[in-house]
Amino acid sequence: MIYYKPMDNNEQRCKKPFREWLLNLCGYEIWPPTHNDPRIQGPQPRILTKRQWNAVQKSASAAQ
Repeated sequence: MIYYKPMDNNEQRCKKPFREWLLNLCGYEIWPPTHNDPRIQGPQPRILTKRQWNAVQKSASAAQ
């Protein structure tokens, strides 16, 4: 018999759409974060690997 462990990060998963949560589970991030407001203009979201995401975070912290 197979027993499934309940999801520990349910609060975090509920804050993001399912597709973003699934990408995070596989080790990817979407940058810039997606939104549902059509008035916000900006670059198209990109799917980043964990290594690229860490580089973006490092450059953002260095810029501050």
